[in-house]
Amino acid sequence: MIELSIGSKKRDDLGLERLCGGQVGICNNAVLTDGIQVGVINRSEELNYGQLGVINTACFAEACQIGLVNSCDDINGVQVGLLCRAENGKYVQLGLLTIRSGEKPWYKRVTPIFGYHKDD
Repeated sequence: MIELSIGSKKRDDLGLERLCGGQVGICNNAVLTDGIQVGVINRSEELNYGQLGVINTACFAEACQIGLVNSCDDINGVQVGLLCRAENGKYVQLGLLTIRSGEKPWYKRVTPIFGYHKDD
């Protein structure tokens, strides 16, 4: 993994690694990110602020993801890219293909160009 961290990487009270600032590199990985990740592949368990890259993935995000492929399990924010996949949260998706979760039929969860979701 090649990365350059700008800011500080430290352990929080629970012993989890927290990145405060940003990461620039080929493959960026952080458990908790308070900042931005810029690279080819960006991955974070919990993300605040944003990701810019070819492949962006996060489990939980209060952020913006911009890249060719964006994926997040629980997001409050925006996804922009060729393929955008998200499950829960309040979000807007702009991309060639947007995929959302839910109990609706597949054709209401997969759309071109624009998608959105809001938790009830």
